[in-house]
Amino acid sequence: MKKLFPLIFLILSCKAKGIELKDFLKTSTISDPKTFNIVVADETSSTEAVGPLFESLLRRNYYTLDFEPGLAESYEFLENGLRWRFKLRKGLIWSDGKPLTANDVKFTIDLVYSPDISTSLKDILLVDGKRVGVEVSDDRTVEFILPKKFAPFLASVGMIPILPSHILRKSLEEKRFETFWNINTPPPTIIGSGPYTMVEYIPSQFIRYKKNPEYYLKDENGERLPYISNRLLLIVPDTNTQFLRFKSGEIDIYYPRPEEIADIKRNEESMGINLKKLGV
Repeated sequence: MKKLFPLIFLILSCKAKGIELKDFLKTSTISDPKTFNIVVADETSSTEAVGPLFESLLRRNYYTLDFEPGLAESYEFLENGLRWRFKLRKGLIWSDGKPLTANDVKFTIDLVYSPDISTSLKDILLVDGKRVGVEVSDDRTVEFILPKKFAPFLASVGMIPILPSHILRKSLEEKRFETFWNINTPPPTIIGSGPYTMVEYIPSQFIRYKKNPEYYLKDENGERLPYISNRLLLIVPDTNTQFLRFKSGEIDIYYPRPEEIADIKRNEESMGINLKKLGV
């Protein structure tokens, strides 16, 4: 009965708010986040929680592994690869309605290099132990100056979530950035540019998200993405319970363990899925 309580609480909580679970994309994580600050987060429970709130300059295509535009609509390398110029998309907006500009990109990179900030992202951006220079030409153009050629540069830049300088600059200047956006922060005050905004966090139960109306991506018909307006990240500390909830339809996305594949194969029809072997 103890294992069922979180789900019962979730259903009662959602019904009380007039929310239907069928209207949500439901995923799960094994523990509560330790922070809502994506820069200082160093474990997956925190990065999973805030990941949907932020975007980077580039994204990686999971099928081709090619780099694709994110917040940047284009990029080019100059000076034989020592200078990289990125052009941001037109009309980028933070979830609070403020414009997202190249100054936010520079602020983010400078913040990562700050000696007052402890973050694993710093190592990603070091080239031979040296920092990368950042210059802003206009609101949509930012250039990175490398101390030497660095083959993984695009991959490194693509891992850096761009942050809102108008929200975070004061906390950095006052040397309290690492404690800013902690788990006691009201979720709607966490500003990002990703597909979702955080609405509610109930410790040991769930995190609720809603579609970011300012998200930049649209489909070929001009409809703003994502198509699914609501998300739930269920906090389920037991992996066996996660699997049972996936089988019962309470979790929509699940990464099965090898020993669970046979069970899924036997129950394909009842679960409404089609299991395919795609290879490595």
